[in-house]
Amino acid sequence: MNDAEQKSRIVSQDPAAGAHLEPGAKIVLTFGV
Repeated sequence: MNDAEQKSRIVSQDPAAGAHLEPGAKIVLTFGV
């Protein structure tokens, strides 16, 4: 599992936690919904 995949899984499981990882995570949140 690479870093991007791990962050994507975290965001999909817990958007609030994912959004606090780093600014880039918010982009994943926006387009991942």
